Amino acid sequence: MFMQRLLSAALFGAALAFAAPHASLANPPTVDASARADAVSVLAAWKKLDAREPGVYVSGPTYFSYALHRIDPKKDGSSAKAKARIAAEAEAVSQLAEHVLKSAFKDDSAQDALIRHYAKNMRLHFEGRVVVSECGAETCAAVFVTSESEIEAAQRKLDRTSLEREARADFKKRPDAYGAFFAERGFPDAALALQMRRQGKNFFNVIPPAPTTAKLRAYERFLQSRNSKIAALIDQARSSGVDRFELLAMQSALASENVREFERALKASGIPLLSWPTDHPFLESVAQAQGFVKFEAAASAKTPESMAYVRTLFAEGKNLELATLLLEDAAARHPANAEVWEYLAGAYFAAGKKDPARICTRVWLSLAEGVREPIFYLTTHFDANEGKSRASDLAQLFN
Repeated sequence: MFMQRLLSAALFGAALAFAAPHASLANPPTVDASARADAVSVLAAWKKLDAREPGVYVSGPTYFSYALHRIDPKKDGSSAKAKARIAAEAEAVSQLAEHVLKSAFKDDSAQDALIRHYAKNMRLHFEGRVVVSECGAETCAAVFVTSESEIEAAQRKLDRTSLEREARADFKKRPDAYGAFFAERGFPDAALALQMRRQGKNFFNVIPPAPTTAKLRAYERFLQSRNSKIAALIDQARSSGVDRFELLAMQSALASENVREFERALKASGIPLLSWPTDHPFLESVAQAQGFVKFEAAASAKTPESMAYVRTLFAEGKNLELATLLLEDAAARHPANAEVWEYLAGAYFAAGKKDPARICTRVWLSLAEGVREPIFYLTTHFDANEGKSRASDLAQLFN
């Protein structure tokens, strides 16, 4: 639908702007002289801006949205250039819509940020035209132009009350879909843990210990084939420009094979690397994945028998060392049980072991039925003081 609107609103205008008589046409289209002069004037104003980066630019009462899209012959074959041209034109209009949303909901509050995040794909309609649509060897560029009055009209159509209500309802219903929102608010590790929840069943990175040598060898053969497929998907994702947290989530599936590369990718996304020295092989695998885990489908989610006793120890506030040992064993035996990781995070935190506590909280967030409590635990227990104020801001969205 968005593409249809783009083509009807923008490309039609572009065709008018650049239509010229062609020698092979029996009845060449005519263009009003004033329209041609206006098109030339607008194009001259754009060139005068000398914009070097994609974005929205303003010149007097005129708004320009400049977008680039990479040509991908590997993915799109012979039609790669045509598809990239259309994608650049669509991005130019989409970029303008995002600019309108940012100007309408410009507070730094979590509430305004949530509305922007929710509404950024709204099909805002602008009367305007594409004044540049051209392709080079690697990219296609597009410039969509509209007027200040069109921008103001779009802003007036945004009903804050209904958008706020819809955004909050959607956020409460499916918070897993708001990883990018949490990253924008300064919690990139929460964003990645939420993305891990959305990964497919074959993207697991921590497996339960194989019971026999024969099964272990069979599993190793299976993993070798699976890892090759995931590596190919990662290469394809890099070339198609997917969200960085989606890419990180795929990379985590290979973390045990290439820990250093995964750690470099985490650092590049602003996610802290944590240390958890442990002699337990299973927990060591979790530590290597930095707590961003997707357990293999066969992993047990049963509630361990020891949990009743662990709850009692926590309630009485005694014998924390015993509770921790029981929980570490329970995590290895029943790794897909979210409550185990919740309590293990609490045990480590109470003992002052904040890195292991944070790793376990990431696991808990990736497994929990609801995300509210693990999100708050992650943000309020481990972030700086300014992070706590942001977490308080987030808390209001769940109420």
